[in-house]
Amino acid sequence: MSGSNILGTEADEKNLKHFHITGLIDFGDLTHTFLICEIAISMASFMNEEDLLGRSGCVLAGYQSRFPLSTHEIELLYYFVSACLCATAIISNDQCRLFSTNETIATTNWKLLKTFWQEPKSQVDQVWADVARKFSQHHQSEKLM
Repeated sequence: MSGSNILGTEADEKNLKHFHITGLIDFGDLTHTFLICEIAISMASFMNEEDLLGRSGCVLAGYQSRFPLSTHEIELLYYFVSACLCATAIISNDQCRLFSTNETIATTNWKLLKTFWQEPKSQVDQVWADVARKFSQHHQSEKLM
């Protein structure tokens, strides 16, 4: 915990050294979660309509080169990424409704979710495994040079 995590208001206008804590910002210092959540968020963030699985597969491959996921986590990853895409679509839709922002963002996020969810899990898993294998082979060949 550091001062940059704390939100406060001045308690006394005369003495600017006293504050009331009004909230905390969590930069990952206060919570403990499953690592699969972190990689799922990153993978979902890198997806786009032109390259649904390739870029996210590269993110996964790079992550796994440093922090390998268990077989069980790999099995669940498709569902975690789906949940992240769903949350993004819902949040962007709500933002458009509340603030009259660009509806294209919400529409794109819904399309991305639908497209991803239509891909069979076995196919998605295979693409991600293929990308990881290519990444690993490339990474190994660079080490030999």
